[in-house]
Amino acid sequence: MSVEPPTHGMGPALRLFFSRFWLAKLLALLLAVLLVVLIDRELRDTLYSDVVSIVSGEGMTGNAISVILPPGFTLAREETNAPLTAVLRVSGRRKDRDRLQLPIRAVIPDERLASIGTERSEWVSLEPADLQVGALAGAEISFEKPVRIPVAREDELELELRGVPAAPLPDGFELAAEFTPSRVWVRGPAPLLRRLRFLDVPLQAPKVEGAESRDVEGLPAEMQRLGMRKSDDTKLTAVVRLTSREADSLVLTGVRIVVLRSLKPPFEFALEAPYELEHMNVTLVGPRTAIARLREDQHALQRLRAELIVLLPAERAAERERTPIAPGETRVLEVLASLPSEALAPYGLSPKEKRLVVPVAVTRLKRAP
Repeated sequence: MSVEPPTHGMGPALRLFFSRFWLAKLLALLLAVLLVVLIDRELRDTLYSDVVSIVSGEGMTGNAISVILPPGFTLAREETNAPLTAVLRVSGRRKDRDRLQLPIRAVIPDERLASIGTERSEWVSLEPADLQVGALAGAEISFEKPVRIPVAREDELELELRGVPAAPLPDGFELAAEFTPSRVWVRGPAPLLRRLRFLDVPLQAPKVEGAESRDVEGLPAEMQRLGMRKSDDTKLTAVVRLTSREADSLVLTGVRIVVLRSLKPPFEFALEAPYELEHMNVTLVGPRTAIARLREDQHALQRLRAELIVLLPAERAAERERTPIAPGETRVLEVLASLPSEALAPYGLSPKEKRLVVPVAVTRLKRAP
């Protein structure tokens, strides 16, 4: 009689495990997988860690912190030539990684800027709490190092425009520009505006000697980088001239002397140019090309010859005489004069004499007895 050894294999046990209550076991497995996924999504991780630029205002793009300042304040970019940057770190739930949107807005509270005056800018701290990350609930924001930004009060000033070459000029030439309007209102950091007398506008010179008219699109890029902008939408145009530095002269012959008199009575003096000096010669100097253009402009020449205007009313000159002019006496006085500026300005010319002096015959009137 033979006895078979007992069988201890796992096959029947496994079949029994999967064959009994299989639906409950499958549900438990699915719940376990879902729990792992949910836990993984709730685990915290670093969502962002990189260098960001610090810029001012809305409408920016890219990896940046867009600083929103209260009205009347601006970033004082002239305090540093290097770009303002910071190392930003944002940590949160892994599932929010794709919800982080750049640039991030940062709103500076008013009370932090209360000590800033108009004389100088100040460095103000930028706090992680200032950053607005929107839908990233529970996100933690930090900087690698404390961040400070230069802030100044804004001001408004009217500045005269001055053209400067945008590129080196040919040897022996110079650039001149006339703007319309000649002055603009500019808004920007008050400490910077207080140091400016002119607003230099880089201009491309004409390729050949002569003049070109062109539109000027806003303020120069460097001025915009420093936080400056036009106060209005006034259109700017410029007439740009490339002229030779070689000097020349032109003698205006027979320029008529026009004597101004005071419009305020009583009229105590009779004024006239002496007969032999009713006209005089005036020498103009300036670039050779400008002199050549004036010679061809007969209308401008006639305008210049028409009147040499006496600037100082001769009555005032007579009143300043140490020896008073007696009634009926005529005395020749020398007073300052000027050519019509509107006729000279388009050519950039000036009289050779720094001070134009003309004689005026002044006669004190006899009063009725």
